[in-house]
Amino acid sequence: MVSERLGNAVYGGRLGNGAEATGDGYLFRGRGLIQITGRTNYTALMMALGVDCVEHPELIARPSGACRSAGWFWQSNNLNRRADVGDLDGVCDVINFGRKTPTVGDANGYADRLALYENSRRVLL
Repeated sequence: MVSERLGNAVYGGRLGNGAEATGDGYLFRGRGLIQITGRTNYTALMMALGVDCVEHPELIARPSGACRSAGWFWQSNNLNRRADVGDLDGVCDVINFGRKTPTVGDANGYADRLALYENSRRVLL
């Protein structure tokens, strides 16, 4: 399967994953609302929530796992501090969404995130 080979090539040997041949890159691919990625993050999530997502990584893809993992990531990276002062770029940097840059343009959806953020502020504030 192409996506499995790609996941192993891209994430093998990174983020606490074993070498490409172990299959960890694909097994611990991004899941959940914030796309938790890598054995290191899956292990930390398991320790914090008591959900064995290392042995059963598919649990993060289920609705409750997706929401709980996003909440854990947000809390453990203290993202409220950035969000409370309107630091969208700082939040994006931590979550790894990136920003609009002259070399990348908007290939990563920054304009959409910014529009959603600004609309949410108008509605909520």
